[in-house]
Amino acid sequence: MNELTVNGDNIIELTGFKLLPNGLQVTGNPSIDDWIKCGRFIKSSEGAVHWWIGDWIRHGENVYGEKYSQYIDELGFEYGTLRDDVWVAERIELSRRHDNLSFGHHREIASFEPIEQDRLLAKAEELKISVKDLRTMKHRMALELQRPKESSDSNLIMGDCLDEISKLADNSIDMLCTDPPYGIDFQSKHRVATPRFDKLSGDKSQALLLLDDMLRVSEPKLKPNSHIYIFTSWKVLGEFKEIVSKYFNIKNVLVWKKNNWSMGDLEGAYAQQYEMIIFAEKGRRHLNGDRNTDILEFDRVANLKHPTEKPVPLLKFIIEKSTLEGETVFDPFMGSGSTCVAAKKLNRKYIGIEIDEQWYKLAQENIDK
Repeated sequence: MNELTVNGDNIIELTGFKLLPNGLQVTGNPSIDDWIKCGRFIKSSEGAVHWWIGDWIRHGENVYGEKYSQYIDELGFEYGTLRDDVWVAERIELSRRHDNLSFGHHREIASFEPIEQDRLLAKAEELKISVKDLRTMKHRMALELQRPKESSDSNLIMGDCLDEISKLADNSIDMLCTDPPYGIDFQSKHRVATPRFDKLSGDKSQALLLLDDMLRVSEPKLKPNSHIYIFTSWKVLGEFKEIVSKYFNIKNVLVWKKNNWSMGDLEGAYAQQYEMIIFAEKGRRHLNGDRNTDILEFDRVANLKHPTEKPVPLLKFIIEKSTLEGETVFDPFMGSGSTCVAAKKLNRKYIGIEIDEQWYKLAQENIDK
């Protein structure tokens, strides 16, 4: 006998197996095909029973009014433990349920509005993802729904960043990425066919105050659930972290391995091949794509035009990890405009601010190329 039957005692019999209220009993000599068939039935019933209970109780509530609850008690149901089934069944009508997804998949997305439910369920079925992966996708969507959709238009601005940032609309920036002054009297010693650049002088305390002020005025301009990248040096890492943590939640300190030779004390110090990037967030936002390590290997720029120019491939990488197309990337110390160039190449909007006319004009040239 190959058909599923239910006998008078409500015991299910299926090709050599009895599904009892308290277990499974083998009857006869079922083949492996029979065993697989039984397993498939159990698997399908595992999720279906939640739908059955939810829809059954909803029918009782809607049709029989108050007296339905007394029959729930007589049948031995603990109504409180079934509310989850009822809630999911109420939130997702029969016509929108996916047969190829479990009840657990549907439970994960039941709190969303129908249009988001349909999107998540369709994606889960298309990609054949687990309940755990759907939960991650759900959390990402929930965070994205909290973010305002409007983004600022692309613009290069010459002026003092503190004055110019105040003119930006609140909640209009999707990501901040910048290389601020360190106040450590940097001078580029790398030479190709051009002379050394002038020393980038600056009082350390003034540079730290500028960073603090910039982050303070930038914080309301960033949307909820946004990422922040601040380039820094090991010489001021402690002070930078203290300042950044006043306004944002620091997640990592990334190491940019520059694959270069290093100047400095050639005999008394180790050759330096890296810079550091403080990675922080306002709220929480998931990174795009696969999980990467905190070591980023990108060749340094020859610095023919600007002494601290950052490589566009590196900037493209972090922009792509933290934004979507059409969103706005902001650099309040844009220098030669590499951040804005990277954003433009990725179909992101950009805003760059530079106080020095020489570098502002260079940034315009680079953007126009």
